Amino acid sequence: MRANLNQTREALLQQFLDWSAENITGDEKGQAQIFLDRLFQAFGQRGSLDDGGTAEMRIRKSTEDGGGTSFADYVWKPIVLIEMKKRGKAGTPET
Repeated sequence: MRANLNQTREALLQQFLDWSAENITGDEKGQAQIFLDRLFQAFGQRGSLDDGGTAEMRIRKSTEDGGGTSFADYVWKPIVLIEMKKRGKAGTPET
């Protein structure tokens, strides 16, 4: 049973990798949500929003950080916070 589960998981992940290579160009704004939805499905979840996560969640900045609002690309409390970047762009903190 465990071998079948691992084979199924590997097949789902390979399908996701193949789909991503064919369809994802690296445009963060236009492709982040669909990328995350397909990624969640590859890991056996229903989808990124179906599991209770929030896309483009508003995050209040502290006064030390200048106040205002930022947006997290995806938040699934208390499991994960995801911040996407354009393909090929290193993740660097804002200054």
